[in-house]
Amino acid sequence: MTDFEHRLRTAMHAAVDAQEASPGELIRQVRRRHRRHTALVVTAVLAAILAVPAAIAAYGAIVRSSPPPVTHKITPKPGPLPSKLSGRPMPAGTQLQFLDVSGAWATAGHAITLIAGLPAPGMRPDVFVRVEGGWVASSPVSPACQAAGCAGPPKEFYFFADGATRATPVGAGYQVAGASHPGAVWLMAYPRPGDNIAGTSASAQLISTAGRPLSPRYRLPAGYLIDRGVGEYLLLSGHDGASVLWNPRNGPAIRQFADVIGAGPSQVVWTQGCARCRLQILNLATGDTVTTRISGSQVATPRPVLSDDGKLMAVRLAGGPVGVLDTGTGALTVIPGTALSNAAWLKIGWLGETHRLVIIAGLKANSGFVQFGDWQPGETRLTLAPPSNLSATELPNVVP
Repeated sequence: MTDFEHRLRTAMHAAVDAQEASPGELIRQVRRRHRRHTALVVTAVLAAILAVPAAIAAYGAIVRSSPPPVTHKITPKPGPLPSKLSGRPMPAGTQLQFLDVSGAWATAGHAITLIAGLPAPGMRPDVFVRVEGGWVASSPVSPACQAAGCAGPPKEFYFFADGATRATPVGAGYQVAGASHPGAVWLMAYPRPGDNIAGTSASAQLISTAGRPLSPRYRLPAGYLIDRGVGEYLLLSGHDGASVLWNPRNGPAIRQFADVIGAGPSQVVWTQGCARCRLQILNLATGDTVTTRISGSQVATPRPVLSDDGKLMAVRLAGGPVGVLDTGTGALTVIPGTALSNAAWLKIGWLGETHRLVIIAGLKANSGFVQFGDWQPGETRLTLAPPSNLSATELPNVVP
């Protein structure tokens, strides 16, 4: 045996824990151990390679969950809202006519035209309901019945058209609501003055604005009154806040709405009742429903007002500005210069049967300062009349 073979034999014996064996057996054992060692090394390497992406992902998760670095950039706070409307001056000679609390037509220049045919001063109506083509006037429910929730004695209702200087009697009852077409109103009444309006069925009849019956008397569901006529149906409002679309001819409810925002002759504007739910517009004439970009929480007081034809809806948005929705497309136009602070009050309405929007605003702390403005589709700014100084008794509670 050469010196080289002797050293090889010694090494192989050491590799197999110094066990005695033949050279061939020793070589086989060494090769087996070599293969196991190689497999272990490869497995360890693969495990390390596979662990790298997981480690990177874990590191990324730690980085993402860590708070962002603190910066010293300060976002400027928005300035306070103004207390006055802004826009371009109204051309000389232009007059805005509105209905004031005395039951008379008035203008920003204090011109007063009393409406004939209403009760004498001291008994003149001070509640006005907008219907297609004009207004219905009445006195409020007696304070005693307002507190007790009873119907009270029947009230007299009077109709006068836009700009008309004489009113005509419509009839007596508890309440009126607009129809889906001009020249008519819905008149509601209870059988007895002491009837509880929350649990008693009221009767309803379509009456011409000259006082002639146009339909049979219908019995409304108990606890519901007419909001207005919409298409061939009636939009009913319940004392529990529910609203339903109702067929007066055979009685079934066609549809229920969670939160009605406004209604027109063929339109119902509503949301699903949650703060983030968007306003939807159902058109009963076409059967289409349009979903707008405005949520229910974006609608502020006063209540949105639809034009007589229902094609436009004026709404004061949360944060101040007045916007106009196209009820056919859902498109929104925000009118610049109409965002006011909480120090001011604001009223909105459509001028008669037109698409001319009238806005009246004033300071809460100064009832003598009143602004009158108007806007029409296509205009980019309000048109403002010179401010007026009106006494508290002349402040308008309704605008045309």
